Amino acid sequence: MTAAHLQHLHQVALNCSDLQLTIKFYRDVLGLSLIAEFSPPGIAFFQLGQTRLMLQQVAGATSASSVLYFAVQDVNAAQAALSERGRSLRGAASSNPPRHDGHIRSEGH
Repeated sequence: MTAAHLQHLHQVALNCSDLQLTIKFYRDVLGLSLIAEFSPPGIAFFQLGQTRLMLQQVAGATSASSVLYFAVQDVNAAQAALSERGRSLRGAASSNPPRHDGHIRSEGH
């Protein structure tokens, strides 16, 4: 199959050690839409544009193997919104390419 047959990234799967804490992070801090949760087996789905994020609770999971990059219209407004929710970025975020590398971490990973 060539890349010409691919349309978009449909789903990303992430393991987490605490599903409820991770749901709170993606829903309450980042504002993603929770579309489904199944416990058991301990999975949840969020929708972000055309891409679905699947979270799966796995004992001992860490976030060391996964990094998600989100695009925002206004990096300063996004940073202010995160600050209002009690979060801050590690490192400086910038709207000037190529620095789009502010980091925020979920405790559930």
